Order: sequence, then C-alpha cells, then structure tokens
Amino acid sequence: MPVILVQNDVTEGNRYDHWKDVLGERYHFPNQYKNKVLTGESFIYYRGSRRINNLRAIPEYFGYGVIGDVWQDEETLDNSPGKRYWFCSIEEYFPFLNDIPFKVDGVSFEGISENLWGVAVRTISNEIYERLLMLGANKTDGDKYDEFVHPKLLPLDQIDVGKILLTDDLLLQQPKQRDGTREARGAFKRYAKNSKLYGDRAEEIVSRWLLLNGYDTVDWVARRGLKPGWDIECLRDGQQHCFEVKGTSGQRFLSFDLTANELTASKEKGDQYRLILVAECLSANPKIQVISNPYKLYVDGSAFLEPSVYTFRLASRV
Repeated sequence: MPVILVQNDVTEGNRYDHWKDVLGERYHFPNQYKNKVLTGESFIYYRGSRRINNLRAIPEYFGYGVIGDVWQDEETLDNSPGKRYWFCSIEEYFPFLNDIPFKVDGVSFEGISENLWGVAVRTISNEIYERLLMLGANKTDGDKYDEFVHPKLLPLDQIDVGKILLTDDLLLQQPKQRDGTREARGAFKRYAKNSKLYGDRAEEIVSRWLLLNGYDTVDWVARRGLKPGWDIECLRDGQQHCFEVKGTSGQRFLSFDLTANELTASKEKGDQYRLILVAECLSANPKIQVISNPYKLYVDGSAFLEPSVYTFRLASRV
C-alpha cells in the first residue's frame, strides 16, 4: 500500500534531528517501520507545522515518489532489532505544483486521530493517494491520470534565475564503511524513468543562469543532440568554457554518474571544464553548485569514481 513519509523541516527541540534524511534522495527510519517501507512502493511526503527560524505553518503534503532500495544503517549493525535504523533511496521524486493542507474544511485526508500525526510512516489507501496526487498536480477528475509518465512541471518563467542560490554543499561526502571502503549502497540510483526530464530542466535553468553571469554565445549543444562530453558551451573573454549539467529533484546529491566521454573531456579541457549541479531543479527555488575540473579532483584524491554499469557482450567464436 502507498505510504506517507514524514519529512519535517525541523523537529521539536531538535530531538529528532539525528535522522540522516536527504529530501528526494534518501529516507532514514527506525526498525518499527521496516515492514511499511518497501522497495517499489509509492509514497507522499508530509511535513508538520514546524518550520525553520521558529516559524509555524499549516501541516501539508508537498510531493511524491517511489521507494527504492532499502538497507540497514551500518552504524546500527550491532544493535538489538528494536534499535536498528534503516535507509531507503528515493526515486522519481516530484514536488507538488500545489502544496496540500492536511485538512480541508476541518476534515483530514487521512482520517486519523490526533495522536497519530506524529507517526513517521503511515499507510494510506490507493484512493487517498490518487486524490492527493490529483490535487497536488492541479488536475481535475476528468484529466488523464498518469502522473509518473507525464508529470506537470512548474512553468520556467516562474523561476527567478537571477535569485538562484549558489552554494558549495550540494554534493554530500560519503562515509567510510567498517572495512575502509566507501559506502556505495544507496548512493547510486537505478535509472530513473524521468531522468531526461530532470536533465532538460536543469540544463534549461543553467543556460539562462550563464547568460546572467557574463557568459556570451551560450550554446546548449545537448539540445541539438550533440555529445562532446558536455551539455553547454559558451565564451567568456574570448575563451571557450564547457559545462556538464547534473540535475536532481532532491535537496542534495548523494552521487551522480559521469560517462567516460565526460571524464575524458574534463581531462582534456582542464580548468575550462565545469560540472554544474542543480538541486531542487523542478522547484521554484533551485540551487546550484559549480565544480571546476572534476578530473583533477579525482587525480588529487579529493573525489573517487566507482563503476556502476558494465557492458556485457558475448565473445566471438572466430
């Protein structure tokens, strides 16, 4: 059955801020919910009334997606079952076009008692799930229901590109496991059905952002079907600059894929090659991180690469 995942901005007295959630990327939860958080199940995000800076707001539903892989938090491997924690990856996350208040005319969508609103993972019926999706997408009952194939996006002109936050913390560092290796499980997502949609929106945002930041003749080469190892190229002070764009609907990146072509291009272009990460790329307030010369970061040991896909072919009998 579909589930509600509670994803609060802050918690009372910061008592529950130890959870290692990354909105739109992964969810961290205690053992008591393990039989509800199941790979392939649909979910809807919910947040309570507490907001950052001690503000309050109406509790609401604000997005949806699919639960991916589930794995145990390594730090709790030696704990008794009741004290074990778990992670799940989040796939196909889309923010609602319209956040939905938890009650309308005093009646809640879930129809639960007051003492259950604090339960972090709650099952709901398919009927409630579909109704919330329809309202969140601003659809009517007569519209074709196929949210995961044809999701509605926020119109690009509603994004103020000039106010995009430029930050340096969108890519999370991966902790080491007990054997000294990096934690890879859950860091690499399966191929998303809507990955092209994320990528196109992120590239569109970056193209506009570059024009506002002093770059000339911005050429969105990926839109023309070209694959030189980057998505956008442009000039600045007569010098070519190349940008590979990665987008996520989540708040931060756990990792992202680089093709062999992109890595080679970074090696050849050096400081003229940049990765641009766009988080919350489907929202009205995307964030950007610029990483210069990623190949150099790999050579210096500041970043690491792990194979995520292998090509399998049969050998010739000749």
